[in-house]
Amino acid sequence: MSVERAIFIVGCPRSGTTLVQSVLSCAPQTATFRESHLFDACLSHVAGRTVPRRMPGPQISRFWTENDLVGSVQGAGVLPNTIADACLAGLLKATAQRGAKVLIEKTPRHLHFIKEIAAACKRANVEAHFVHVLRDGVAVAGSLVEASAGWRRQRTPLEALERWHRDCALSRAKLGQKGHVFTTYEILTRRPVAESLRVADGLDLALDEGDLAGRSEQLSAVIRPDEIWKPTMAEITPSPRRHLDAETEVNLRAEICDTDYRAIADFAEGACG
Repeated sequence: MSVERAIFIVGCPRSGTTLVQSVLSCAPQTATFRESHLFDACLSHVAGRTVPRRMPGPQISRFWTENDLVGSVQGAGVLPNTIADACLAGLLKATAQRGAKVLIEKTPRHLHFIKEIAAACKRANVEAHFVHVLRDGVAVAGSLVEASAGWRRQRTPLEALERWHRDCALSRAKLGQKGHVFTTYEILTRRPVAESLRVADGLDLALDEGDLAGRSEQLSAVIRPDEIWKPTMAEITPSPRRHLDAETEVNLRAEICDTDYRAIADFAEGACG
């Protein structure tokens, strides 16, 4: 089966990208997987240039193993464009193996490699779409601090907020461009069904309310065992948990610049009608 479209869900980590993935992957003719990290694992940005970081073969094999796929895609040289092509080929072959026409890939950090991903899709004659998911910066910073406790280095609240600032700016740069759809965690949790269907419609996905009954199964399939901070419940509801103490929250509110976030949130609200 030939894969016709590739949808990449991107944004700052802990913004609701997994939630959006579990919703969109309920649409028929789609296939989704655990976070691949293929492009950010194999490519890097140095002094404004895209350069090789790792050979794609081992990374693609890892991705296939993590998703219980059969076989792998090897090869590609060391030029960045051939590495990007190999990463995309691994994703497309995995999608075809699942018998789907639409790939839904969710790796938040692929926000930083949109140019390379879009170019690879164009060379492969695959239609590319990007879904940008954003969330309130203080909530993201708190959740990032908590999640990073299991990473190689735990982030401080200010480091987490700065990451959010950078990622919001990258998303805002794509605002209004063809192939880019925007939503926020706040809109999704306020009107989950309506916003889910709106985002799907913007991607030309044939998703209806009945399809969303399969969201719990999709969610459990894409969460790795080590991602203990992610909810496995089927309901789309705001988390009542506080990740930071009150004083730290106040300090972050004093440091936050939410101009980019508000521009995107207002754009998404307007799209909701």
